[in-house]
Amino acid sequence: MHGDDRRHGQVAHGLALLDGTDLAQRPVTESSIDDAVRAYETFMLPRSARATQDCAGALDNLIPPTDS
Repeated sequence: MHGDDRRHGQVAHGLALLDGTDLAQRPVTESSIDDAVRAYETFMLPRSARATQDCAGALDNLIPPTDS
């Protein structure tokens, strides 16, 4: 496995752990489950968007565009 491939796999595992931790903490700090999910999403969505962009960039490096 290429070094960048391992790093991006680690990113996915790291995000899953962060998401689980963030989501687990929200019901303790928020007044309802709906508020907990909304609070969690304020962290999760931007973080996931950044990770998606990073992975798309890595994919572009692995599979360069072709002239077709």
